[in-house]
Amino acid sequence: MIVVGMLENNKNIMRLCLNHTYMGPAKLRVFGPTLCNYKSLVYLNLNKCYLRKYGGEQLKKILSSNTSLKELHVYGNCLRDEGMKCIYEGLLNNNTLEKLSVNDNDITSKGALLFKEIMLTCKTLSEIAVANNPISGDTIEQLVETAIKCTHLKVLDLSCPQVDLVRDRLFAKASCNPGLKLILQLPEEIESMSRNASDFF
Repeated sequence: MIVVGMLENNKNIMRLCLNHTYMGPAKLRVFGPTLCNYKSLVYLNLNKCYLRKYGGEQLKKILSSNTSLKELHVYGNCLRDEGMKCIYEGLLNNNTLEKLSVNDNDITSKGALLFKEIMLTCKTLSEIAVANNPISGDTIEQLVETAIKCTHLKVLDLSCPQVDLVRDRLFAKASCNPGLKLILQLPEEIESMSRNASDFF
């Protein structure tokens, strides 16, 4: 695989962006071991790489072994609760990751509740994005209540349609931690922002 050769021939790559690559869990298994021990990598973007829940096991190994990675983006990979559990297990052995995005991965409340322990135990994590997942309003509220206790956490994105009825109450709770930026946008607001941003390009 081209990625493996590139990583083996250049030991100083800091940012690896493979988003929108039809990779799947099989190809991730091929170069995953290389990423586990790659010492200079700080940013890994695997957005929309079709990893699915089976790719979660490789992400677990990368998070458990890599000692330089600071950002992981796995938006839109249909990881589901099984994949989220693998990420959670990998983070328990990680002390470098600062930013994690698992937006749009069909993660339900069962998988999202793992973030309560992640926020409490992973002290390096300062930004977490779990937007656009089918999480209940009650679970969102529990995550916010946990987040306001974590002084190391600076950004928490829980944007989804379910925040509509609880948004005002959650912002009021989050005000207890002025260092926390809580993002609770509705789909139409996200679409509007994207449309307005496109006017500048």
